[in-house]
Amino acid sequence: MADNLTDTSTYVTDAATNTLYVTEANTMQEQKLDITLHVLSSVLLLIIIVLVLMANIIVIVAIGKHDYLRTLSNTFILSLGVADLLVGLLVMIPAMFNQVMEKWIFPETFCTVWIAFDVMLCSGSILSVCLISIDRYLLIMNPLKYKTFMTPFKVVACITAVWVITAFSSFLPIFNGWHRRENTFSDIVAGQCVLQTSLTFALTASFLTILVPIIVTTMLYGAIFKAARRHARLIHAVNALIWHKRPKNIVSTTKDVFSSKASFTLGILLGAFVITWLPFFTVNLIDASCECVDSTLFSFIVWLGYCNSLINAIIYPLLMKNFRYAYGKMFPCLKRIEIFQANIHPTFSSRTKASVRNMELLSMDGSRRGSVIDNYKVNTRHGVFNTESVVKQWKLHTKNKNIC
Repeated sequence: MADNLTDTSTYVTDAATNTLYVTEANTMQEQKLDITLHVLSSVLLLIIIVLVLMANIIVIVAIGKHDYLRTLSNTFILSLGVADLLVGLLVMIPAMFNQVMEKWIFPETFCTVWIAFDVMLCSGSILSVCLISIDRYLLIMNPLKYKTFMTPFKVVACITAVWVITAFSSFLPIFNGWHRRENTFSDIVAGQCVLQTSLTFALTASFLTILVPIIVTTMLYGAIFKAARRHARLIHAVNALIWHKRPKNIVSTTKDVFSSKASFTLGILLGAFVITWLPFFTVNLIDASCECVDSTLFSFIVWLGYCNSLINAIIYPLLMKNFRYAYGKMFPCLKRIEIFQANIHPTFSSRTKASVRNMELLSMDGSRRGSVIDNYKVNTRHGVFNTESVVKQWKLHTKNKNIC
């Protein structure tokens, strides 16, 4: 009997020991997995920050270095680049330390300053995107009156207004504690600096700096897309008139390519803007109303919004030929890529080339050649493109083909 009890106790002890070993092994595996995920997330955040800084510095340097990029429209892109660069420097770097170290390692007073810069610079970036859409809308919908309406003074005034509005709407309420929830007297929560907003502040800030710009940008790009479709139909009609002997499938292909390019460009611009900021708008309101959003999910959504500062620096310049031409000059290795290859100076635009081609076609039967040349004008940074230079290019082009 005693031997049976001894055997039973030994078995129980061995089972308990084995269970302890298994538990410790599982705990060690979980710790190793947590450490691995922690390191990977830290490296990923660091890579994102470096890319944000480099991409926006390149945009700013390109505009400052090349005079043909210093246009009124590109002033808004410059403002966007500065805002996104400051997001990377003043917002994302402290946010990375706050996320990786799982505690706020900076002075407590800097926590409030960092939150204010976070709200200000992200709002400035979003409103700058909205300004770019307004500028594109005015330029495309009424190009003849654009230069008269959009003066350098108005451009500076618009950009200044954006920065003043974002500064007052961030520093004033945050430094006075108007953004905090009830019975909350500090932004340090569990050792980390966290923006815990009240429902009133979340509704006001998110509506004015996220929802309204998204709605405005969507409506303007929708109008631009409709204008692009009308422009495509016009090109289709002109090509059909000029190439009346040309196969119809080639003419319709020109129209389809133009419409597809406009759809692709506007889709990228609008999609990147909505995908990165609309989730934050939704999650921020939910968290402010019920405080039920998981902290890991909330951090992911916040960093998704930060990534918009990288996307802006990539898509806006790379969708513009002048920027691609400048990038090709700054980085010769990029010229191996087709989109960075340019046969002409960007100021001699594709529209100029198309018009020269039309003059050449009209010169075949001699009809209206003189009136076309005399009345031909192209809008550029300095106003009206010199007609003589266009005629010179046209004559050289036609001389090589023995047309004139």
